Amino acid sequence: MKKSKKEERGLFAEAASSGKRELVLRKDAVTEKVVQAIEGGEDTSMFAVTSLNNLQLSGFAGVARLSRVGGLTALLQLGLVENGLDSLPDEIGCLPRLKLLDVSRNKLSSLPTSLFLLPALQTLIIANNCLTDSSFPEDMAGEVLPQLHQLDVTGNKLTSLPSFLSMTTQLAELRVAHNSLSSLSPALVQSLVGLRVLEAQENQLKSLPHELAACSKLKTVRLEGNPLKDRRLLKLVAQHGTHKPKAVLDYLASRGPGPAPVGKKKGKTKAAVQSDGEEEDVEFSLQLPEVAVVRPQQGKGLEVVATGNARKVRPYLVCTVMRGVALATEDSMREFISLQTKLHDTVCKRRRSATIATHDLAKVTPPVSYRVAPATDVAMTPLGWSEEVKVQQFLDHVEANKPGSGGRKAKGVDTTAASLFKYLQYVDSGEMVYLQDSSGSVISLPPLTNSHNTKVSESTTDLLVEVTSSESLLAAKVAMDSLVVGVASVMSGGVRVEQVRVVDEAGQLLVLYPSRTDLANSTDIRVSRPL
Repeated sequence: MKKSKKEERGLFAEAASSGKRELVLRKDAVTEKVVQAIEGGEDTSMFAVTSLNNLQLSGFAGVARLSRVGGLTALLQLGLVENGLDSLPDEIGCLPRLKLLDVSRNKLSSLPTSLFLLPALQTLIIANNCLTDSSFPEDMAGEVLPQLHQLDVTGNKLTSLPSFLSMTTQLAELRVAHNSLSSLSPALVQSLVGLRVLEAQENQLKSLPHELAACSKLKTVRLEGNPLKDRRLLKLVAQHGTHKPKAVLDYLASRGPGPAPVGKKKGKTKAAVQSDGEEEDVEFSLQLPEVAVVRPQQGKGLEVVATGNARKVRPYLVCTVMRGVALATEDSMREFISLQTKLHDTVCKRRRSATIATHDLAKVTPPVSYRVAPATDVAMTPLGWSEEVKVQQFLDHVEANKPGSGGRKAKGVDTTAASLFKYLQYVDSGEMVYLQDSSGSVISLPPLTNSHNTKVSESTTDLLVEVTSSESLLAAKVAMDSLVVGVASVMSGGVRVEQVRVVDEAGQLLVLYPSRTDLANSTDIRVSRPL
């Protein structure tokens, strides 16, 4: 068989000659020759594609000759996710236009100083590595990441916030969850006046500095899973942190230095104070929205069969059923949609970490299966569409409606399709994962869209919820926990959450949600479980 021009010249040589601006390569989706070029380093032509604006490499057993990356001076985005990297070259700092760097899920224990001098970097994602406090520079001369807006160091080994943060001036989102933070430096926190999102859940924080109150722009404060000693603060964080952190900030401000509040009664004994606290705890708990976990009768619960091939592409799937939701009012439906949007932007990291999909259970025909196939072989009715089309046609439509420069809306552009364009980088048209019910109807195409046929409406009372992730089971469960808590808060009477089993083709259990450990640490809800 005659080889194509691209095969004869090589992927990278062809990309260089054609002035290609984007390369998104995953090990399980490229030829062995390309794998050898990236891992072996004999062919260095990848670093000769100087026209590249976006380079994404994932799943490789290392990236040889990475020091040559400094020659790709046109790069705006660089993703080196899950490549087994234990270090980054100094040349990473030779990318003057780089705006996004994602080196998550590697084995990094150190970072080059040059990285912190990148003049245009806006987003730095170094989650799920082996970074410690000493991995970050202590004292630096000159401007330190002057354009940095987002920093994600989730899932490392930090015991304190990196000191270089005090030298940043634009930081708006800081994610430091799942570390070992024992405290937040008051002086450092006070310098982060532009902070809008702080995610520090699952650390070892026993207190919060009152200086956090200076971060008046905060819209989200996540601190669940920390052993906070101040009960009142713990309650405020649980009740308002995710949605209305002003109450938390006001409380911290009141605990700061200054004159004592006027009119305080004196003389309460320690026992009386403790008694008041216990009564307050009970009263507060009863005010929390209830999540009732339901175990279906044997043989009558919903099962989702996840095929092995689908799990190779997008490995993690968590499902549940929510019963008794009330979406009949305009406000409740708007809050429900807003909740999913917010979770996709925050907890799900703009769908990079996980994707949530909700369906009207009455419109789904069980059982449900999780499959994979080429886009040309799968048909569905995407959300907002009136007819069934091949998934490839849907992908082409999204591609054709790519947003214009500067975010301007061109005349005739499908804005819904345009909003999905940024997620195309997470899929491969040759291996599209999807959920299908027993009628043969495709109900979900993560991370892009759901089926219009199972769309949630004001008349919906029961939901089928699925969360998929290519990152980890933990990421999927955190997203599901957040959705359950959010839905329970929207529903005045709480919600019933029915366990759903995800099994393999042989019927072996892969995931049960909610299990006894799920939702166990949430302070935003009351959880009742079957005996």
